[in-house]
Amino acid sequence: AARDTVDLLPVYSHLLESLGDRHSFVQVDPALRTAYKDRYGREFDADLDRAVPTSAFTTRRERVARTLPLSGQAQAELVTAPKVFGSGQDAKAYTDTVFAHIAAASDRVCGYAIDLRGNIGGNVWPMKAGLSALLGEAYLNTDSYARFENGAFLINEGEYKDQVVAQVSDWAPLPDLSRTPVAVLIDDGVGSSGEGVAIAFKGRVATRFFGQTTAGVASSNEGFPLSDGVNLVVTTSMMTDREGRTWPNGIPPDQAVVAGEGLQSDPDDAVIEAAKAWLATQPGCAP
Repeated sequence: AARDTVDLLPVYSHLLESLGDRHSFVQVDPALRTAYKDRYGREFDADLDRAVPTSAFTTRRERVARTLPLSGQAQAELVTAPKVFGSGQDAKAYTDTVFAHIAAASDRVCGYAIDLRGNIGGNVWPMKAGLSALLGEAYLNTDSYARFENGAFLINEGEYKDQVVAQVSDWAPLPDLSRTPVAVLIDDGVGSSGEGVAIAFKGRVATRFFGQTTAGVASSNEGFPLSDGVNLVVTTSMMTDREGRTWPNGIPPDQAVVAGEGLQSDPDDAVIEAAKAWLATQPGCAP
């Protein structure tokens, strides 16, 4: 009974929802979305059964860092790695800022806390490039799509072979940080490419996850444009960790921590406090 593309929008949405991957979606021009709402009084995909994250950090965009005092004179660096979209100047600034935070602390801290909470996704390559010193080149060169050379990810093959997809502007080799203790902070707002970053830390030595299980959409999507202007964005592959494992139901924390304010005597929230307690026991951090 559909008269035009506007009427077909919920059909497309139902088809992709029926795939069951919870990540495929219908991408349309805003004018088409508005036309459906004007015609029927609601969004065409309003009835999708998608879980709404409880995370308080999904709107966070700042890439900040600060020092966490541990036992005695030991210190760790807390680096926030939120979502980032596209490949323009903001993505480049993301890579440079996160990398600079890690580099600047490398000679004075015994470990890091990487706060991914609320990272709903976007472009995974600026994220990985920014965190490259902690991930290690051995891991970074296992991806079939892009390899890591001198601070840049370059596409391995195909039409865009050797094209740079993310690059650290002032890259310089750091002391090997691939075995430095890292606490990864996660919650149910970590999804898609954000989960891709979390997965990059799975299987890494001296690494522990704190918080809540992630969203469970650790997959890659591919767009299939139709002749009527609708783009069907379909899940075509699953992200794997260093051991080849996929995480379709989300990445659980090693230590579950209910989000909260923590101790009155300490300004950090409960998840950061748990990470600090673990970091304080690690080699180089323990008194």
